[in-house]
Amino acid sequence: LVPSDGEKLVREHKVAYDIDLRIDKELTRQPDSPIPGVEYRHYQLREDVMEHFPNIPSMPQMYLNMVSKENSLEALRNIFGLFMNEVVPGEKAALFHCSEGKDRSGFVAFLLEALMGAELSEIVDDYMLSFYNYYGIDKESEPERYQTILDNNLIAMLCHVTGVDTPAQLEHVNLEDAVTEYLLHAGMAQEDIITLKEKLR
Repeated sequence: LVPSDGEKLVREHKVAYDIDLRIDKELTRQPDSPIPGVEYRHYQLREDVMEHFPNIPSMPQMYLNMVSKENSLEALRNIFGLFMNEVVPGEKAALFHCSEGKDRSGFVAFLLEALMGAELSEIVDDYMLSFYNYYGIDKESEPERYQTILDNNLIAMLCHVTGVDTPAQLEHVNLEDAVTEYLLHAGMAQEDIITLKEKLR
């Protein structure tokens, strides 16, 4: 961000919190530029895969780790706790990001969208829009690559979060209820999830 971008976020979108989902090494290489008046929070959403060298997990396994490992669940509790306790609709907003704004950010985004009652098709469209914006990949121009990314990334995470065995079963899942159950399993209290939903709507 350049200074004018930060000023615009504060002025037009009331951003009060900058939530950074990256690992420590990414912060060292490219630290966030401070935004005057915005509080910085670092919640590492996934582990550093290089710590497992030479047994580095595959990309699909890395996504599954992100939705199941305790360090990721702890980060989610902190992120959603901030949304619940600190964010004030119309007055104090939170910006969250990772390094490219698609995978870790996409994970947090689809959980929030599901809690707001979004349909599966809406979540898919929003998630894959990041790949179009970043790589120019869309369903029409590169259908096979589009589907591979969708299946290995978002669909794999959604299947784990909702507890279904096959992608086809996702069409019959109430995503709001399933994500609520996932967050309860992650350690959030029922009343806190209700409060978060009320803020989101």
